[in-house]
Amino acid sequence: MKKIYMLILTTLMVFNCSNEDDISSSDIVGEWKLMEANSYGPNPRTNYYTLQSKSYYLSNITYTFNLDGTLVVSGGDNVGMSNGVHEYVFEYDYLGYNSGPYIKLVNINGLKWTHDYNNGIMTLGRLYIDGDQLVFRRK
Repeated sequence: MKKIYMLILTTLMVFNCSNEDDISSSDIVGEWKLMEANSYGPNPRTNYYTLQSKSYYLSNITYTFNLDGTLVVSGGDNVGMSNGVHEYVFEYDYLGYNSGPYIKLVNINGLKWTHDYNNGIMTLGRLYIDGDQLVFRRK
């Protein structure tokens, strides 16, 4: 009888665990309009590297994430990914450091991007290596 209770308890614990950390494409799938790109660069007034922003609000650059793991980029010249079809997957990784913690990333053609979603705004970032941070609005 004790084994049955343990089995039931274990089953309940497994099915009641949160899936918050599961890697999922549910937030990223769809069409996104590039709104701005941020990058680190030299500030001519201070000679220090600062975060600089460029607006893409008036351009028509679209990133379309499909359920089949493909990303279609279309529109004018932009930072980030070139126009065309790219592959993406979700993964956990260290971001190039030798020790933890693992964080959730989206890997696009071998480039690891952090990602965040908030009120219809998505941010893809590579600022951890002084790369770009792209800000999108859901179309």
